[in-house]
Amino acid sequence: MLEPLIIAKSADLLVINKPRGMLTHGQGSLESLVRATMRQGVAASLSFRPGPLHRLDRNTSGILVFSLSIKGARDFTALLRERRISKRYLALVQGVLAAPAFWEDRLERDEASLLTRASENGKAARTSIVPLLVARDRCLASVAIGTGRTHQIRAQCGIHGHPLVGDAKYGGGQGGSYLLHAWILDFGQAVFESLPSRLEAPLAAADHSRLASIFGGVELDTALEVERGPGA
Repeated sequence: MLEPLIIAKSADLLVINKPRGMLTHGQGSLESLVRATMRQGVAASLSFRPGPLHRLDRNTSGILVFSLSIKGARDFTALLRERRISKRYLALVQGVLAAPAFWEDRLERDEASLLTRASENGKAARTSIVPLLVARDRCLASVAIGTGRTHQIRAQCGIHGHPLVGDAKYGGGQGGSYLLHAWILDFGQAVFESLPSRLEAPLAAADHSRLASIFGGVELDTALEVERGPGA
C-alpha cells in the first residue's frame, strides 16, 4: 500500500518515505506503485505519467519526490538544477569523526563494476558531513550533498576512511545492510502550494532501534532534535 509511505501531497508533487530494499524504477518498484495508485488522479493527461524526480539506491531509504503533473516536474527539476534544494541524509559510518568535514573529490562511474571511484577524469562531488553521535567505533552523521553523483555519499565515505557500516561495495565490511536515510529536504521557502518549505522522512522503526542500540535512545532522539534546528 502506498498510503503509509506518503509524507505530503499537492496537486503537482507527491513526497514518499521510500523503504530500504525497494527499487525506485522498474518492475515492482515504487514508481510502479505510485503510477498504479495515482492513475485516476492523472487520467486527464494522456501524455503524462507520474515519475520520480530524483533517485535513491535500492538500500537507501527516505524522501523521494514524484511528479503528479508536468508543472510539478518542470518546477522541481528547475530548483534542483539551480541548487535551491538542500538535502540532508543520516548515515551510520565506521570510525570516529572528530569534527565536521567538507569533502571535495572527482568521481567517475565504472559501469563494468557498477562502482563509483575517485578519478582525475571524474566529475566534481561535494559533500559536507557532521558527526552527531559516536560510540563503539561507530558514528551517526548528518550528510549534506552539493552535487548528485551516483553513489556519491557511499563512495566518498569510503574514500575518506569512514565507509557506511555494512556497505561491502565501498569498504564497510559484511554482516548486514548499510544505513543511509534521505532525512530532510528543504526548499528554503514555501515554493509549492500545499507543501511545507521543509520535509522530513522519519526513520523506519527498525533503523531507529538499531541506532538506539548503539548510541542510546534518549541520546539519539536528542541529537536528531538538535540537528533539525529551530523551527522544525
